[in-house]
Amino acid sequence: METTMKNLIFAAMATVTLAGPCYAGTWVGGGGEFNMDSQNPWFVQNTTTIKACVLVDAEHFHLPPYANTDPNRYLQGVIHVAFKYWQDELAVGTRWFRQDKNAPTVGTQDLEFGPCADDTDLRFQFGTLSKAQQAAFRDQGQDPRKFVSLAVRTDYDRIHLKGKGFIYVTADSGPLRPTNVTMMPQPWAHGEARLIKVLAHELGHVFGLQHTKRLDRYDSDLMSSGFPAVMVKPADPDEDEVINGSGIPVFFSVNHRADGSICPDASDPNWAAVVSFLNLSTVPACLNITRTDDNIEISTTNQSGERQALLGSLHLDLGKMWPTDLSPAITIWLPPDQTVFTPQSSDPHQIVAILASYMQTAEYRDARSNMRRRMLVTIAPEGDNNNVYGLTDDGQMLDLTHISDGRNADGISGPVIKLAK
Repeated sequence: METTMKNLIFAAMATVTLAGPCYAGTWVGGGGEFNMDSQNPWFVQNTTTIKACVLVDAEHFHLPPYANTDPNRYLQGVIHVAFKYWQDELAVGTRWFRQDKNAPTVGTQDLEFGPCADDTDLRFQFGTLSKAQQAAFRDQGQDPRKFVSLAVRTDYDRIHLKGKGFIYVTADSGPLRPTNVTMMPQPWAHGEARLIKVLAHELGHVFGLQHTKRLDRYDSDLMSSGFPAVMVKPADPDEDEVINGSGIPVFFSVNHRADGSICPDASDPNWAAVVSFLNLSTVPACLNITRTDDNIEISTTNQSGERQALLGSLHLDLGKMWPTDLSPAITIWLPPDQTVFTPQSSDPHQIVAILASYMQTAEYRDARSNMRRRMLVTIAPEGDNNNVYGLTDDGQMLDLTHISDGRNADGISGPVIKLAK
């Protein structure tokens, strides 16, 4: 078990990218190889309760006025929301492995708060770092003012596969306020939504998720490296309303409700396929795609994105969709001296959670006639989106989420539907 603060493992680099593998582990041996456990989840199912505590610098970490009467209780509530989110999402991402009692799984623990003590597993530190922690940053050649948030693993018990560490969320004033991040005044005082989402990002690292590899110019993916910085950047009233009014983006699960408007370039060949499938005699300027439980409704809209006429709907049964395109999302390296699991193969690496797309044959029902058509629909998580695409009954590929060079109702080119959660 590593026990010194000099062996910090930086699990989440929220606002900058460092040279090399982002301090994913501590250096060992003369050859310079990384510890294989550096990206392991901090806890697996043999840990049933995570002992947690809260530390806050109330002078430099401003909360909403209604939270100031009992800051610790407010922050514990915010943490529980982000923690419960991962319990639910990981139940989806790990369900293929949970039936095997000898397979590692994550997200099964309860969170128990108490005073910070030597046996605390996870400290939540809001705007505050101890002198020892700040010295450890300097020893690592790092500056905490470069980050909006961090998940830092300070100890790891290779026998019991259990980590210990802290999640740090930056101060909004004082000596620890970020120096290279454009930050709105007192972002944590604008309701709890920003803080919940930043905590969800860092808890994702605690559970073993790394930064998403897909480049996203808006850094809107929950696990993208730039996500915490997006949450604190100055926002106009509309952006502020979106951030405060939306939940945490789904990660493993399929959205049951989604809404997006598209105003694409009429020369896009995929747009032509959409027009043909919908049997449109007049090409509308924009369409609205709305998913409500088991239906995907398609309507015409005006340039402002307001729905006008219902064209038809794709009828699905989300409970009967089958998984496809499986890809590992969380893996664990089992040290040879661990005593928690009996290895099933000579490979010490095991998959813990997977991302999956879901497929089903759906029927499109035209609202203006008795026309019925079939489509093999795929719903695929991608960052904070669920992409919807498929193969029509006449062999055309139809993509209802990405139309090249299109523009959404806000006039932004690129991916044209962000299916809201």
